[in-house]
Amino acid sequence: MRKSFWNESEFPKTTTLKIKKFAVKEALKKSTEGGDATASRDRLINLLAKVTGTGAAQIREESLLVTEPADIVKMTRQAVMEL
Repeated sequence: MRKSFWNESEFPKTTTLKIKKFAVKEALKKSTEGGDATASRDRLINLLAKVTGTGAAQIREESLLVTEPADIVKMTRQAVMEL
């Protein structure tokens, strides 16, 4: 079983407020092709990828991960709760 994370606040919806499943599948397919957080077996890299919105393949030992401190705390708490 493979897990994926939806980065938006809501799923794309039709005018009748049904989730556009095809659009969600396509977006998830594109994100996995781009090297998203599921690309690594390292839990720390997966967490960093999710928190920073960066692909796991782009995170290296020498990477500088910079964002607003308040955002880091909020996203880290959410990511840890989902693990």
